[in-house]
Amino acid sequence: MMSPRQTGRGVTHAGQPRAIDVEFPVAAIRTAPTEPVGFANVSRALVSAAADLVIGVQRRVVGDDKVRTARDNAWAATLENRAQHEAQAELTREVAAMVARRRLVRAR
Repeated sequence: MMSPRQTGRGVTHAGQPRAIDVEFPVAAIRTAPTEPVGFANVSRALVSAAADLVIGVQRRVVGDDKVRTARDNAWAATLENRAQHEAQAELTREVAAMVARRRLVRAR
């Protein structure tokens, strides 16, 4: 899905590389006139602008539908948790079976 600011994916002409025209929106950063501009404020603004740029580039390169979200990360963590618990339960069952066999052998 293309954003309204994206002009297109470019057209491939015989043997020429394909070009993609993309605009990167950058938010204006304003500080209150009474607030002194300090190193921490400038650093926060730069980190915020860099994060917005990286997210924008990622969305344009891989597509909006393939960008990982917090929901995707949470679901992946849930599935991983389930798999770990299942592996632990399986190991517990195997150890219990080994202990039961050993008791049977000793009882003979």
